[in-house]
Amino acid sequence: MISARSDGAPRPTAGALRLTAARSENPTGIDVDDYRAELFEHCPFLQPSMTRGMTGWTVYEIAPGAHRYAVEAELFHAGVQAAEWIRPLMARPHGLLTSENVVLVGQCADAAHRELLAWPHRRRVGRPHESGGRVIGLRELTPDDAIALQNIYGPESTRYLGRGAMDAAEARSCTRDAVAAAGHFPRTLYTLGLARKSDLLGVVKLRLDRPAATVSYILRADAWGQGYATEGARRILALGFGHLGLPVVHAKHHPDNPASGRVLTKAGFTWTGQVSGFETYLARPQQPPRTGHFIRAAARGATRRPHAAPPSASASPGSRSTVPIFMPPPAPIPAVR
Repeated sequence: MISARSDGAPRPTAGALRLTAARSENPTGIDVDDYRAELFEHCPFLQPSMTRGMTGWTVYEIAPGAHRYAVEAELFHAGVQAAEWIRPLMARPHGLLTSENVVLVGQCADAAHRELLAWPHRRRVGRPHESGGRVIGLRELTPDDAIALQNIYGPESTRYLGRGAMDAAEARSCTRDAVAAAGHFPRTLYTLGLARKSDLLGVVKLRLDRPAATVSYILRADAWGQGYATEGARRILALGFGHLGLPVVHAKHHPDNPASGRVLTKAGFTWTGQVSGFETYLARPQQPPRTGHFIRAAARGATRRPHAAPPSASASPGSRSTVPIFMPPPAPIPAVR
């Protein structure tokens, strides 16, 4: 039995999920055809994986009255078990095509399936934080954030970015790009929303596709001066150093915007001078980055949603949800014949 914490108190979690269908390549009693069809266009590895009989499905049902923390803990445990199954298969021919999926059915009174399947990645990226009595955190962007994104990229906030305010079409395009980037493996761009409860206040980015990892942020003008930007920068550093194991992260700001420098300094960055007309900074982890081993890494990603999660994968409580345990390999997959 494993345990989860809720309001500071340990809770037993055994029994929160019930195994209703053991691992199989063709689950019975539940229809996953629509999900697979929609996922094919986002995950090119899935069809060859299924063709070779390397895709497994395990079905769990939420026990009546189970608390969300217990369900999340048991779901994470199911992901670890799937990762243990995958590990010895990786060395076999076409082992990188191995895919394990957990299907979740039933209802949880405390959380929708989308929230349950986002744990622990959602919490690791943006563990809620109290700032002046208000809970804030980081989360993935969705297409529904387009209007909020347009308000964030207003004329005041973009003043020192060398660009104008964002229009509606660009906002929609940016949210689509953020959703797509969240599904790439390896992931090279984290475009995360800084939210106070349901209010999207800003955007924090971590880019890994450059010679050095870089952080940037933007905040809606009416949210300035309240500590949100500093907390967002701290959260993204926690992701970079704790989850991704980065050795150093860089940032910069326009010299006429010293407020950004104060934000970066309070978040843990150190000023390094001026380069190409910008004030530059870097941050290093306070302790050596951890180099987790494969199962740990796989477990961390066990409940991450696929690429741009199709509608059937993020259904409301009472329906089914499916989450892939292993995502595509770092290198492009050659054609399988």
